[in-house]
Amino acid sequence: MFQNYLKVALRNLRKYKGYSFINILGLAVGMACCFLIMLYVRFELSYEDFHANKKQIYRVIPRWMNNGVEMAQVWTPTGLAPHVAAQFSEIKAAARYVSWDGEALMHEGERVLPRERFALADQAFLEMFSFELIKGNPQTALQAPFAMVISESIARSAFPDEEPLGKIIRFDDKHDFIVTGVFKDIPANSHLQFSYLAAFGTLKNFMAEYGAAEQVLENYSSWNYSTYLWIPRPIDRKDFERRMTAFVEEKSGNKSRTTKYTLQPLADIHFTQGLRGDSANGDLTYVYAFSGVAAFILLIACFNFMNLATARALNRTKEVGVRKVVGAFRWQLMTQFLFETILLNLVALGLGFCLLELLMLPAFKEIVGTDIAFAYTDHLPLVTAMIFAGILTGILAGGYPAFYLASFAPVKILKSNTPAGGKSRMRKFLTVLQFGIASFLIIGTIVVVGQMNFMKSSKLGFKKEQVVCLEPPRELLKSYDTFKQNLLRQSGIASMTIANGVPGRMYSHYPYRFRNNEGEETTVSINTLILDYDYLDVLGLEIAEGRNLSREIASDATDNYLINEAAARELGMVNPVGMDLQVINRQRQKGKIVGVVKDFHYASLHRRIEPLAMWIGSGEYWLVALRISSGNISQTLKVIEQEWSRLAPAFPFAYKFLDEDFDRLYKSEQKLSAVLGAFSGLAVFIACLGLLGLSSFVAEQRTKEVGIRKVLGASVSDIVVLFSQDFLKLVAIAFVIACPIAYWAMNRWLQDFAYRMELELGIFALAGSLTFFLALVTLSYQAIKAALANPVEALRYE
Repeated sequence: MFQNYLKVALRNLRKYKGYSFINILGLAVGMACCFLIMLYVRFELSYEDFHANKKQIYRVIPRWMNNGVEMAQVWTPTGLAPHVAAQFSEIKAAARYVSWDGEALMHEGERVLPRERFALADQAFLEMFSFELIKGNPQTALQAPFAMVISESIARSAFPDEEPLGKIIRFDDKHDFIVTGVFKDIPANSHLQFSYLAAFGTLKNFMAEYGAAEQVLENYSSWNYSTYLWIPRPIDRKDFERRMTAFVEEKSGNKSRTTKYTLQPLADIHFTQGLRGDSANGDLTYVYAFSGVAAFILLIACFNFMNLATARALNRTKEVGVRKVVGAFRWQLMTQFLFETILLNLVALGLGFCLLELLMLPAFKEIVGTDIAFAYTDHLPLVTAMIFAGILTGILAGGYPAFYLASFAPVKILKSNTPAGGKSRMRKFLTVLQFGIASFLIIGTIVVVGQMNFMKSSKLGFKKEQVVCLEPPRELLKSYDTFKQNLLRQSGIASMTIANGVPGRMYSHYPYRFRNNEGEETTVSINTLILDYDYLDVLGLEIAEGRNLSREIASDATDNYLINEAAARELGMVNPVGMDLQVINRQRQKGKIVGVVKDFHYASLHRRIEPLAMWIGSGEYWLVALRISSGNISQTLKVIEQEWSRLAPAFPFAYKFLDEDFDRLYKSEQKLSAVLGAFSGLAVFIACLGLLGLSSFVAEQRTKEVGIRKVLGASVSDIVVLFSQDFLKLVAIAFVIACPIAYWAMNRWLQDFAYRMELELGIFALAGSLTFFLALVTLSYQAIKAALANPVEALRYE
């Protein structure tokens, strides 16, 4: 019996090559998409899984209310970790961590080391996290100041034939570190990414030049550090947070009770959004969205199979009738047809794995920018789940056709050539579902691309074009005045500034003391930009009130401030110019606000514009920005590189354009746009494959009708309209159903943006036009082919 099933199945595959190809390709693409998303979801949900203490580690998150809105950040003061660790017995260890802005400039002798991320952490950091040291002692590697552990890839590229332990690495041409360990490269599924990790105690030496070294390791005024707590046994988090908040308030002397200190489980970090100072995290919404899209594509492929199988039932009615007459039971017929389905499905499964490995996975890695490593032998449960899902898909897709074919009554079949397989409500219903899903995805893609264009074209309040950003080494910063004077002599450079950030890369956050309009002294922590006198000119910022900071006024360099309109508005300053303001513990006297800068988007459009304070702070700069002319850009960059090499020959020249750098804030949306666009294209492709198969079947069934119409004078256009109108009605119904669902879903998605596009009628008109165009092109192929056929061929056997 099995041999008979196999022979019949192979004969049918060979006999109906076109339909077999459409079914196999559709199922293969659907399965490959589903498998790809399974890999992506697995990767996203596996963040921090390699840490043995994942469920016992928490990050401390300060939260406070600002004008009725809860604010939260990852920054904590340096004193918090050692003090709470000593106070609470529940805490086994506490560690502070800070990642340096930009990529580190490292040298070993005359050798330039790879520019990668540099961070500082306490010794307990290596104890609580599972960053495996392959060289060195994890118990002592970060105990002493200027101790450093480096990644395996850094050690391999910098010291290929040498022992890295004991090597002296110079950071920023100023600080010498000794290599005390080498750790395995950090997996991509970790929110902590660094290649150089130094002892946190080194921070005291770093801050000595700013006159703030004495208490920097245990104070409550410097808020630029993350704090991680290792709490092995279960706790009542709410109670612990309440006790920790009370303790920190008492220890810091801040009795205002405006800030709460909360615990964020390590497992939650990757999918937490909206924390100030946090690195780009994943979005659980996108994981669900991609999973839904993959499921939709697989459904479309299954609908294709069901549609074509039931449509082809007419060609197999005689076979079913004869088998029943000679004694075949219904369950035997169902088994036969399910066997054929599973055989076809296994072929599609193999093709799906080939598409996944050769095309989809490499393209997906390129789009999302993440190395989703996958080895079949290392992930046997996942591979088994994929194969099981593929077979189950075939059974589900083939179940209805098998039941449908096996249900034919032999008497009716053998008396007539037209059983109830010609016109099927089920086929129409499945076609509507297919194109409804495809329409939904097309609308979603258009909205995501539109929002991306909206963000890129919105008025940001500053001029991001033609601005080059440099991160010069300390050696060059010492000669900044010479560097600037020499470059400004060049015709291609219009202006130049130095600061501690540019829009898209502003990380500083300091506490300030001021008197509000009611005369009450208040302390508030706000974003900070440390700049020079030319910053506003280079970035094209405008003054709304007062004046810019000036070289001609000595107090502007030491005491005075600029703020943005958001700061004036949210801090309740009706007439801010002339009001007192002082940044706390930064060696500055109480100064005056001399000007208010018009609001500009220094962060992404996801967030509203927040308060910003600006002041002159010589010695705290790390970034140079130059406005260049739009003429010979390559020549201008060459001139900048020559001057860089003259003043800092040991450091490689590197630059970024501000507009490109700012656009990276929308990296997740760019990923979504690219992935959704690709998947939407695949969904439409599969739906059109099914439409092609159905239209081919209809053309075959109506061959004589077309011949008669042509003999009676019907034109090619008449035949095309005849073939297309019924299918286009189904496409129209599908689109009408998809529109309100897509509107609701995309409106929900747009709520995540403080500044967003409007969902206008034109979006749906464009999506509808595109859907109808693709459907019409697909239908026209078979319709024109049938219309151009010689009617004699269709009628002569009569």
